[in-house]
Amino acid sequence: MAFQSNSNSSNNPSRSLLFRLILVLTLLLSTAAYVATKLEPDTFPHFTDGLWWSIITLTTVGYGDYVPEEGITRVVAGLLVIGGFGFVTVFVSNFASTIITDRTKREQGTKPFHKENHMIIIGWNARSNKAIKQLTSLYPTLRIVLIDNHLEEHPLPSVPQLTFIKGDPSSQETLKNANTTQASTVLITAGSASEDETTIDALSVMTLLTVKAVNPSLFTVVELLTEEYVSHANHAGADELISSSSIMSTIMADTSHQHGTSELFVELMTPGHNALQLQAIPQVWAGDSLERLSERLFKENKKVIGYQREKVNYFSPSPTTPIFSEDRLIVIQLAESGS
Repeated sequence: MAFQSNSNSSNNPSRSLLFRLILVLTLLLSTAAYVATKLEPDTFPHFTDGLWWSIITLTTVGYGDYVPEEGITRVVAGLLVIGGFGFVTVFVSNFASTIITDRTKREQGTKPFHKENHMIIIGWNARSNKAIKQLTSLYPTLRIVLIDNHLEEHPLPSVPQLTFIKGDPSSQETLKNANTTQASTVLITAGSASEDETTIDALSVMTLLTVKAVNPSLFTVVELLTEEYVSHANHAGADELISSSSIMSTIMADTSHQHGTSELFVELMTPGHNALQLQAIPQVWAGDSLERLSERLFKENKKVIGYQREKVNYFSPSPTTPIFSEDRLIVIQLAESGS
């Protein structure tokens, strides 16, 4: 996954403050140097000599290699010394205040997010917690924005890729703070367990409608707890649905009848060896047979077991089946030979 950054300094208070500091210092030192060279050309024959003297005087180092003789130049020197103390004190105070304010906003989720091509996860729960840790582990450059209305502070401050935005996810203002118009994917998770499942799904669909209103082309994944709201989510524009209750009930039923099913499912879904994956088809491979693509991918330690076409999965198809660029191969990542 590739992500772009917004380099606008106005989004970084400390960088903006540093820029203003450099600008003020440049004007102050240049003015003092100009005055010194004009008033005492013998003492300061060049502008660079005056600039060096103004820098040394402002920082109160005072090497003594240049000493003004005229009264007005000495007044300028005195003002530079006094200004040096005051300016540094004010700057350090403002800089520290800016850093603390910015950190507080980040922790409390009130600082808007300005970067692009990021993933948004809506709702804080055990599932989103694990998903965030897994995603940041697999994709170190992936930036994730977590939106939640119940958290009081950043839940994972040790994860630098994660930004917390506090607010109602069904509010356009909250989605604006998460820069939804520039996001790549939104994952809407089922909310707090303190609410009933029907209410949770209704809120998820409401959030989906708001997301699509803000960014109609954004790819959305919605977790639902009941079958009742599946059609509503489809009508609202969900690109992919995860029916967690249906998935879990199927696993529980199979495990109670065929022991070991749950361990098999977990292994297939866990990134690493024996993990189930969907392999995109490069344009140069389009039109090749399933058999030929299987041979290519086997060299990459991937076992092809089928393909997906228009959201329909085909397992154990004929080896001569042609595969097109819109298709995706269903593969299992094998352990490397010798490992």
